[in-house]
Amino acid sequence: MELEFSMKPIIETDSKLIPVICGLSRASLEDIVRIENLSDRPAWNEKLFAQEFANQHSHIFGARVEGQLVGFLVCHCLADEAHILKFGVLPQYRRKGIGRSILCHVIRDLHANTAKWVTLEVRRSNHVAQSLYHSVGFTEVGIRERYYSDDGEDALVMSLNVAHFIDEHGDHPHLENDVNGTQRAFHLF
Repeated sequence: MELEFSMKPIIETDSKLIPVICGLSRASLEDIVRIENLSDRPAWNEKLFAQEFANQHSHIFGARVEGQLVGFLVCHCLADEAHILKFGVLPQYRRKGIGRSILCHVIRDLHANTAKWVTLEVRRSNHVAQSLYHSVGFTEVGIRERYYSDDGEDALVMSLNVAHFIDEHGDHPHLENDVNGTQRAFHLF
């Protein structure tokens, strides 16, 4: 069942939207596919996302702004490792902190579930996504040559040490360490 919130879930701070991050159910499938089609190539279809909802190792998170699903992240977690498979944000909500909010929430959730490492692939040409991943502590650990089936582009493999993320950003979902190491609120619900 999808989580519902009775409080208004958005606050604007420094032109960045603060979304409500929640686990998603199959009820969000149509919205996920719509975001995916605007976010990635080659895009997954509804059947592939439906399979993720049936996969015991899959975790599917979403970001809602005023009740509307504006972003999602799909990852697998097995033992102490997690892998981000899909991550998308509606174009009009990009570069507003939505992706960072989802990513940080998921990393904290994975930490609470004993994950020690998170990995992902990103297109070599996707410098915006790489910048986001670097900003939370991901580092490049390899290259998958000709990884993407649509155009043969290489993928950078990136990895994050979850303990280092927690040391840097804090483990409370409503607090984040600032540049001086002091925790400050960044989600206000």
